[in-house]
Amino acid sequence: MSNSTDVRVAQSGMSAPQPRGSLSPTPTATEADGSLVQIAALVLQYRRVLVLVPLLCSLTVIGVTLVVPKKYTTTVSFAPAVVTMSAGIGGLASQFGVSLPSMDASQSPDFYAELVATPDILRRLAVATYSVADGSDTLRGTLVDLYEIDEGDPGKTLAEAIRTLNTQIIGINFNRQTSIVSVDVRTKWRDLSYQVAARLLELVNEFNLNRLQLQAGQERRFLGERVDTARAELRRAEGVLETFLERNRSYPNSPALLFEHERLQREAVMRQEVYSMLTQGYEQARMQAVRNTPSISLIQHPVPALRYDPRHIALKALGGLLGGAVLTFLVLLGGEAAREQRAKAPQHFDRLSSLWASTRNEIGRLVRPLRRRDG
Repeated sequence: MSNSTDVRVAQSGMSAPQPRGSLSPTPTATEADGSLVQIAALVLQYRRVLVLVPLLCSLTVIGVTLVVPKKYTTTVSFAPAVVTMSAGIGGLASQFGVSLPSMDASQSPDFYAELVATPDILRRLAVATYSVADGSDTLRGTLVDLYEIDEGDPGKTLAEAIRTLNTQIIGINFNRQTSIVSVDVRTKWRDLSYQVAARLLELVNEFNLNRLQLQAGQERRFLGERVDTARAELRRAEGVLETFLERNRSYPNSPALLFEHERLQREAVMRQEVYSMLTQGYEQARMQAVRNTPSISLIQHPVPALRYDPRHIALKALGGLLGGAVLTFLVLLGGEAAREQRAKAPQHFDRLSSLWASTRNEIGRLVRPLRRRDG
């Protein structure tokens, strides 16, 4: 009798019951093969779904890619110019053993990357007027007009235009080692991408020039005050030396008078050098304050795009096909697992169904008086 029972258990593929308290057996190669067989059976059972749904997803991705308007990208690259300190200030500092940095901290690529994304620059880009060719027509207007942005309020509309510029149109890249900043402008029109990039370059250069001119103006005022002070000190040192020479015409014959003469002469020479350095720095600051030459070095000038950006239709179609296949298979696998669980424990599903029915009845009982009151 026991032998027949063991045979039936072995034939059914089930393990014999273990005594209580023993460890659960680890999955065997037979169970793994059974899982692979179940997966293969599931694939064969729903083979049409696994083919049609991914194919439909791939076609949908292709259709969306073809419907989305083409984009054109214009790239502009520039490097911040190295702005050195005035020669007068640098020479004066070197006399006292102080080494000043040769490059302004605000000329780093990080600074310009933040500058391009500032709300003021983006606002001026949004309100500028552009002219683009759209087929046989010519469209003219601001970025708000061309992209038909209307939020019902001027402030909200401008904020949405700035957000569109920052997230969809402008892309910023920079390299700290080479100090090169690259800005990509990507829009639906070739002319608009070029004009926005050119306008952005003008705004960056204008901001940099204004900042340098303001800095040079402040330096000029400071050096002007120092030049007046140095001139007065030089006159005073020369006057003391002149008085000494008038009173002591035979000072070379006296060691004490000779020493005093050399000391006064050294003081006058030092005052003369300081005055010369400050005067030279003052003149350079005056020229810098009215300088209007570009202060950034262009690496790549903005030019209109020759063709639209590649859309990678084949790659996107393959991604849609694989994504649809994986998603469909997971859904089918989850449904099959749910059916197996329901077959094993139908009472749990029945309990959930009864709880849901009672909850729905309770909600209906609570909502019914409210409906009558509204009526």
